[in-house]
Amino acid sequence: MEPKPRRWMIPHIKMAEADPRYLFLFPDRSLFIGPLTDNGMHAHHALQIVCCPEPVSIRLEDRTLHTRLTVLAPNAKHAVSGEHPAQCILLIDGESSLCQSIESGSLKGADALSLDSHSNSKALSKDSGPSGIYSQLSKDTPDCSSAVLMMNSILAELPGAPAPDNIRPLDHRIASACQFIQNDPDLKASLIEVSQHTGLSEGRFTHLFKEQMGIPLRKYILWLRLRKSVNALQHGLSLTDAAHEAGFADQAHMSRSFKEHFGSSPADLLTIRGKVNIHFCESGGDGP
Repeated sequence: MEPKPRRWMIPHIKMAEADPRYLFLFPDRSLFIGPLTDNGMHAHHALQIVCCPEPVSIRLEDRTLHTRLTVLAPNAKHAVSGEHPAQCILLIDGESSLCQSIESGSLKGADALSLDSHSNSKALSKDSGPSGIYSQLSKDTPDCSSAVLMMNSILAELPGAPAPDNIRPLDHRIASACQFIQNDPDLKASLIEVSQHTGLSEGRFTHLFKEQMGIPLRKYILWLRLRKSVNALQHGLSLTDAAHEAGFADQAHMSRSFKEHFGSSPADLLTIRGKVNIHFCESGGDGP
């Protein structure tokens, strides 16, 4: 029997309706702020960082951690349970430059790394950590810049910490390529077409694109399709119509891509529609 799809990027929510929850979706990562129920032992291709003002229970295959700040390697079997409203779950694409940096600089072959010994951790502080960011989000209109600040405060605590994501302009050729791709209503631009548009060779463009965006071109185009499908579902379209709207061959194609990228099915998104503040973000600031 095929295992039941796990919810890790769009998690099951168990909290009062009056309490806000936030999900920020970037091309190479996502940030969820809010409580989680135990979602059962599972593994996924993304690297996961759990950060919370209070200890969270993280079950691994051979041990259980009670920790406030933990890094979980891609494909490490685990289950997370914590219902603090300011709990943060940061998931980073396994093919991204950021994931590779954390694996080599922090995990170094380990399946999990607990950082509770960092007693002066800014990521766990009342003002700059999850509680402070969550409190600020609850008072103000949330935006992607707030999510970037939260992610940077978490990443700064990792041994061999990667450079923070500063809001900086893209290389004009990559910015033009992104706009060219987004202007295609079917989101089917090929590598040849996009590289020719920029005036770069395919090899040079491929290298520069991943350097600037953090993920390969094909992952970026898939991200745009998924973003379009999520937006369609948020506006009430059916699964079939959302798939066609986003340029997928059919609903099954969209569902497979959804599970690979988010760890959940499109139907799972429908269950939290209207209950979670979902924001689509580019690297740095608010996306289009």
